[in-house]
Amino acid sequence: MKKPAIALLLLLTACSSTPDPRPLSIPEAERLALVRFSNYTTGVSAFTASVPSPGGKLQLNGRVDFVNHLGYAGMRTDGRDDQFSQGMVQWNLGRIAFATTPSTTPVDPVPPADWQVRDLQERGSELDGALRLLVNLGSDRPENSQLLLQSSARWLR
Repeated sequence: MKKPAIALLLLLTACSSTPDPRPLSIPEAERLALVRFSNYTTGVSAFTASVPSPGGKLQLNGRVDFVNHLGYAGMRTDGRDDQFSQGMVQWNLGRIAFATTPSTTPVDPVPPADWQVRDLQERGSELDGALRLLVNLGSDRPENSQLLLQSSARWLR
């Protein structure tokens, strides 16, 4: 499995001391226009992520299916070792399922467990926002680079 979108995601969210955001250049817009399509043609890709949350930093290690908009990952909370600080998570565009498990290594098939299922929140949850963004990083056609140049797309850092 490849990690094509994760580098872009990390690049967009990395902290640095660079100048203010600026409009995209033509080559940057052309590359950005292909990102979601490239992910889609890859199909399934491994990822690792660190998501800040009120309960502690969540560490995710799993895979995302850009064609079917599905994800599956092991999750643990940095600095905690109680029974609710780790487990497995599955999600799609609208729902998330979490199960506490002794292992945080995703396996196939998905193990039977006492999965707790809920709708993904639109606002207020860093984890839900990150998971929704991740499964939305695939599209069956490239974006229009000219529209990206005309939009509010900006190079952040």
